[in-house]
Amino acid sequence: MSRVKIMHGQLCNQPGCDSPHGAKGMCYMHYQRAKRGILGKPMKQPRGLTLQARFDLHYERGAPDECWGWSGPLQGGYGHIKRKRDGRFVSDPAPRVALELSLGRPLTGWALHTCDNGACVNPAHLYEGDALLNAQDAIARGRFHSGPIPQRNTAGGTRHALAKLSEADALEIRHLYSQGGISQEKLAQRFGIGQSRVSAVIRRRTWKHI
Repeated sequence: MSRVKIMHGQLCNQPGCDSPHGAKGMCYMHYQRAKRGILGKPMKQPRGLTLQARFDLHYERGAPDECWGWSGPLQGGYGHIKRKRDGRFVSDPAPRVALELSLGRPLTGWALHTCDNGACVNPAHLYEGDALLNAQDAIARGRFHSGPIPQRNTAGGTRHALAKLSEADALEIRHLYSQGGISQEKLAQRFGIGQSRVSAVIRRRTWKHI
């Protein structure tokens, strides 16, 4: 990725843009659009929209008891939307954002579905939980093997005799890494495993059944 040195005190030379000037008199975004040959073309999404307004562009509200399907980007069957958090842009799961917007506060846990539809963003089908509750719910719905329900801080719920993680641990590793702000090395220390094992979990080379 090319780097653009931001010139503080000077603004982008493109009409209506008040971002700091960087390369060739343009901000980073307009500079990248110029490199791609699309500088003069209309943007797919208007700038300056609130998170709620951008979110509303990607689903169609149905009946209160129906699933509201996400029409934006999908990752692993779950909708995702970019937003600014902690001073940087991240890609967050759409169900999480839907529940946060509905509750009017950030979640301390996960956004879990009652409908078993990862692309659904109807707040009525979502509730706040954690990795353990998510694993227990998945087992109850028959989406895990029929082993014991995992318990927090144990290796329960695993089939391999040498496994150090539970299904809940694997889900939490993927969730924490997707949120950003934590390295694979830090996750390895937290869960008492090697970095290569963390990478395998994240890339679904292991724990493929969840």
